[in-house]
This record gives sequence, C-alpha cells and structure tokens, in this order.
Amino acid sequence: WLPIKMHGAAVFRDALDEKLDLAARTCEAVRAMPHIEIVAEPELSLFAFRVGPSKGVTGAALDALNRRVLKKVNGRQRVFLTGTIVREMFVLRVCVLSFRTHADRMEMFLEDLSGALAAC
Repeated sequence: WLPIKMHGAAVFRDALDEKLDLAARTCEAVRAMPHIEIVAEPELSLFAFRVGPSKGVTGAALDALNRRVLKKVNGRQRVFLTGTIVREMFVLRVCVLSFRTHADRMEMFLEDLSGALAAC
C-alpha cells in the first residue's frame, strides 16, 4: 500500500492502461504479418501467436520453425519472447508488463520478429 499511498492509484492505473494498449496494438501488428496466426487474443497484457502452417510446414516441423523464430528474436537481446504449448502446439508469447516496456521496445520486437521470420 505504500507505493499507492505515496504516488496515488492513478499512476498505477495509467501504467496498466499503457501496457494493455501496447499489447493490443502489438497484437494487431503481429496479426498483419504474413503467415502468422494469433492463437490467444490479448488477455490483459499477454497474447500468443505462431508462424502458421501456411508456410507449408506442419506438425513437429512447424513447432521447430516457431522455436527457431523464438531463438532468433531472443538472440538479438533487445526483447525477451517466451514460448509455451497451447492445444498441443508450440506457440510464442508476448507479455507486456515491465514498467520499462514502452512503445519503442515494442517496435524493436516487431523489427526483430520480422527479421526472424525472413531468416527462417
């Protein structure tokens, strides 16, 4: 309660609103990329996606492709993307939560994702 007492609830509310907006806008930008499918729409500040089977790859090979994309994005060390299993498929997750995450960081993510998709 001390931070709320010191800074007021509005500061925390504004920060959360920023993260929710960033997640929604970033999800729409990812959705617009070719061969991407959104697996879980933004729920609070988290959404999941994957390179879809439209790239001509399915099953375990598709999971491996998504793992390569994850490795390439994280290899740039500008953002940290996570992966998980959803409905028996490997998916990539974006969680916009850190107080240090702002629009410029999400632009870096989109650049890194585009580069990883082109390389894979």
